[in-house]
Amino acid sequence: MLKDYNIEIAKIKSGHSEVNFNIDRNFFSLKANSLISDGNISVLLNIFKKEGLFSFKFSVKGTISTQCDICLDDIEMLIEGEETIFYKITETPKQSDDEFVYIDDSIFKINVYDNIYEIICTTVPMVKSCEKNSLTPKSCNPQMLKYISNNNDDNDEKKITTNSIKDNLNR
Repeated sequence: MLKDYNIEIAKIKSGHSEVNFNIDRNFFSLKANSLISDGNISVLLNIFKKEGLFSFKFSVKGTISTQCDICLDDIEMLIEGEETIFYKITETPKQSDDEFVYIDDSIFKINVYDNIYEIICTTVPMVKSCEKNSLTPKSCNPQMLKYISNNNDDNDEKKITTNSIKDNLNR
């Protein structure tokens, strides 16, 4: 399955090329502990090749399935984003920097799976909620909110009891 994301750079002609990927549940199942369980995402990869230099421009757009950070219900949300990665072919291995990913001239293919996964993840908001980010906004699960609220009250009581004991010892 990972081989489906190989780009055979040795076969790419100078100029512009395009590759399309359709991302679904199978894509996310390849990543252990993925926070995204499913998706329906189109990825357009525009490749520009000059002598010894590749520009990979990824454009992602679609929907993902994940969990609400507040009540843990499953939600579906829209995502969209772009990122460009520059690959430079070099005869001697070199540490990649902020500008280029250096690849050895003996490399004939680049696997873009991790690039696509990271780009998708960076389009997801820091806090995901049923009310703000869901494709079909709704209120958070009231049963879960009640459960969380009850557990927080128990923790507050423990803190009060602990603080009271400390206060009595300090007197």
